[in-house]
Amino acid sequence: GYVGGVVFKDLNGNGRQDPEEDGIPDVALQVGKGKVTTDKDGRYSIKVKAKKVQVSVDFNSVPPGFVFTTSLTQSVEIVPLSTVKANFGLTTRSDLYGVAYCDTNDNRKPDGDESLIAGVRVLLDGKEESITDFEGSYSFSNISPGKHEVSIDVNSIPLEYLPLIKLKTEVEIQEGVTYVFHIPLKKK
Repeated sequence: GYVGGVVFKDLNGNGRQDPEEDGIPDVALQVGKGKVTTDKDGRYSIKVKAKKVQVSVDFNSVPPGFVFTTSLTQSVEIVPLSTVKANFGLTTRSDLYGVAYCDTNDNRKPDGDESLIAGVRVLLDGKEESITDFEGSYSFSNISPGKHEVSIDVNSIPLEYLPLIKLKTEVEIQEGVTYVFHIPLKKK
């Protein structure tokens, strides 16, 4: 029999390939004792001489920034002269992270001796909100790749500080990458 299927970008995380979800090429799979690599459409097929096999993705062949939405390994029963499916879904984790701090040396980078500022409200695309914690950090997880607007609520900045950056900034989030956006402040 045969084992075949697809390794795909599971954009909505539901574990099934939907029409708008593309396959991922060049992903290696171990099928019993055999090995196979996905084609340009993320598809694969391999002939198997066994009653049952383990199908698993070689995690080292998965592009950086992807995490599984399905099991990494599947056990399948082989049906003679038929193809048994074993599909694998992956999704990217694109995040946004930053720190609000008092930039005393004006280098636009948080240094170890600079004060971290809690309570600063940060908005993503005017909808999602994150407030800096006691270490001055905030984050947004599972952001779709593309352009996003990061805005800082000026009313949440402690009165003794002024922002050293624009209150609204457009950022370009890449697939599978954590974008770093710090919030430097200065004392009045």
